[in-house]
This record gives sequence, C-alpha cells and structure tokens, in this order.
Amino acid sequence: MNEVYEESSLTPLRVAQLSGYRDWSSQPLMFKHYPNFLYRYQYGENPSLRPIELCRIVTSTHNSANQPYIQLNTPSAGNLHPVELYVQIRGIKGIISGIYHVNAKEGTFVLLKEIEADGLESLVGIQKRMNGFIFVVSCVAFRAEWKYAKRAVRYCYLDAGHQVGAVGASLKLHGQEMTILSDFDAQTLQRFMGFGADEFVSAVMTCGEISTKSVEFETKSYACLPE
Repeated sequence: MNEVYEESSLTPLRVAQLSGYRDWSSQPLMFKHYPNFLYRYQYGENPSLRPIELCRIVTSTHNSANQPYIQLNTPSAGNLHPVELYVQIRGIKGIISGIYHVNAKEGTFVLLKEIEADGLESLVGIQKRMNGFIFVVSCVAFRAEWKYAKRAVRYCYLDAGHQVGAVGASLKLHGQEMTILSDFDAQTLQRFMGFGADEFVSAVMTCGEISTKSVEFETKSYACLPE
C-alpha cells in the first residue's frame, strides 16, 4: 500500500505530466442499477426508512458539457462517486426483512435478498440476529480510475469515509447510534454480496439491537446481479 501511495503522490512535475484532454462522454456510469423486476421501496414511502434515505440522497441535478451532472449529499472527488451503499434491514415494522441496495439516483431501496434466520450477521462477526440496520459501503474503483488512475485508490477510501460519516450523521439526527465494525472477513462478505473484481467492501456499520435468536451462517451469494 505504501508503494501505491508513493506512486500516486502529487508533485509539480507529475501534475504537469498528467495534464491533458478528458473525454467526458466516455465517463463510466456513476450509479449501479439492478433489474427493474426486483421489489423496491421508494424514498418517502415509509418513515422508518428516513434515516437511511438521508445517508445517500441527490441534492442537485443539471447538465455539464451535455452530460448529466448529479450531486449527492456525500462529497466526492471529481463528483465521480465511486461508492455504493447497501443495508440489511431486520425487524422494522412495515418493511420486508432483507438486504437492499440504496439507489440514490432513483430514490429507491432495491430488495436483493429476503432474510429470515439467515443474514449478514454471520459474515461480520455477529453471532445473533440484529434487529435494525447493517450497512455495507463498497467502492467501485474504475469510476475514479477513469480520471485519476493510480491516485484513485486514495479518493475511493476518502469517499467511503464521507459515506460512513453521512450514515453516522443521519442516524444521530434520528436519535440512533452507529457502530463501525472491523472484525470481519471482507473477501467472504464480498463474495456473498456478489461483487465482481471491480467492486470491493470498504466499511461495515451497524445500528440496532442484537436479539437472542441465532443466525444461520451464510455460504452462498445471492443470485441477482446488476444490469
């Protein structure tokens, strides 16, 4: 990692060498999209989801160089947004317990997998079912690499930190507390989430209460992949 940081440090000479024309028409898509047939909740549909909505929401949309320019409430280097947010919801009245993708562009929570005795708990070091939220922040590095090359790794983790901060701030605003987890197998979680080589887990947070009910260990990833 130190080699990556040394190679991606900015000096006057390196900045001069990197300067050049950028074809914005070739920019990768900024948002992940899952098939439309999947069940989803709309933002504003259920008050219980409001704390998650404010974690990742579009604040402005306009055109720049004939391309859509969408800004979120999470700062992002170059406004490239190489971050995705997922959340497991369990035991919330009126909400199907399951793992969701938070689609800020469309303002929806996309249900990727329903859960009962299973869930993310067994993959993040929690031995019992957790009533509440388990957040997974991922980075899609190529969105930033398109512009920043090797330096993108710095911005991916910076943007992931902004997303973690937004989750914590929203929960705090709603009288809830967030816990950041570190004792988990990121590669196993990554495989379960169905991430390919272009997406990796960068943070996991929880909010809720651990119950007395046991949780089954997850061994297979869910089948639904993004379009």
